[in-house]
Amino acid sequence: MWKTLLSSGYAVCGKVLAPILDKPLPAPSPFEVALIKELRANILSLAPPAVQSPNSAEDLWITCSRRLRELTLEADPRQFLRWDVIKRTMFADGLYIIKELRHLRGRPDWQSRWEEAVAEDAAGYPKPLVFYPRSSGNLIHHAYHWSIFEEKIGKILPKLKVIFEFGGGYGSMCRLLVRNLKYRGKYLIFDLPEYAALQQYYLKSLNLPYWPPETLNLVNGAITCIADFDQLREMLQGAGANALFIGMWSVSETPVAFRERLLALASSFDYFLLAFADNFSGVDNIAFFQEWRRLYEEVAWLDWEIGHLPGNRYLMGARIRR
Repeated sequence: MWKTLLSSGYAVCGKVLAPILDKPLPAPSPFEVALIKELRANILSLAPPAVQSPNSAEDLWITCSRRLRELTLEADPRQFLRWDVIKRTMFADGLYIIKELRHLRGRPDWQSRWEEAVAEDAAGYPKPLVFYPRSSGNLIHHAYHWSIFEEKIGKILPKLKVIFEFGGGYGSMCRLLVRNLKYRGKYLIFDLPEYAALQQYYLKSLNLPYWPPETLNLVNGAITCIADFDQLREMLQGAGANALFIGMWSVSETPVAFRERLLALASSFDYFLLAFADNFSGVDNIAFFQEWRRLYEEVAWLDWEIGHLPGNRYLMGARIRR
């Protein structure tokens, strides 16, 4: 009963506050005009994704890519976080965010670290949380993931040299770690071409140090977004010690054959942060990851159900180097 009442109150509160929290966007600045022009040029340079069988995991994401392409060319990218395809696939906005925010605010370093880290940016026109308007559900969600990772694995961010994130959404986790939490190593995001173009647009809009993947040899502090698997493999050569792999629900939402190829690229990494649904498109992800973990006996794994998200699990690991 209390959940129903809370949900109703949340919805009513959102309707009342929406006109206050949502302000019309002004005319785009020259900087914004240039970024939008570049984004649309990048999208137009891509061949439109072809859907073959809409019931497969791969083609579900291709369908989303087609919708993202359509909106990028026809709508205002400055408010892409309000687009249906983004809200449906990568913007957390449920009541579970209350628990996650409560967890962050209960930490001893809330005021010294997390309060500023979850201050939302205007880029993308995110929907503010009605119960904490300084932030958004998605940024709280990502900060919560990282806080849990640090509690379980340790504060490893200062010593990391490489972060490889698969399925980086629109770049929010990257923004959190690089800009808000001061990560200074290399950051690579691998995704579908349309999403890589959107990530580039978002990260550049925040004036983060984006480098095109063609440079191949990133300097410390550089970010790149990649859509070519061979290019990714080349860029990750030699990465291992003090490298982190992040896959928040992304790995488990791809075909099994592809995820095996992808995970092999991170086989020598020291750290792993993953989350996944128990099942997706008929694949038993619990069984898949249990089998995959057997290949890494030198990694200490933690695997548990996310209590406030039933049917979903965390998988975190740290390599034991002797």
